[in-house]
Amino acid sequence: MTPKETTLESLDSAIAELKKSIDNVSDAEVKKELEKTLKNLLRAREKMNPARPFTAHYVVALPFVLIFMLVGIYYFSKILKKECR
Repeated sequence: MTPKETTLESLDSAIAELKKSIDNVSDAEVKKELEKTLKNLLRAREKMNPARPFTAHYVVALPFVLIFMLVGIYYFSKILKKECR
């Protein structure tokens, strides 16, 4: 048994079909299980094609880098002023 490769198109079609199925189901327990499955499929799609690009990490890290850089410049300028006296 070889696993089939999942493409984004097939995953999108499976998600669409599952959404239709959830709307047509009347049993609450089955509906709950289908919603769990839908959540897992959406999570799998997110992992295959992340909505947030890698540059989002730079946006988070940039303020910290700037703060450390400014603190470093401040302290090095203090050290240089003391050496010049």
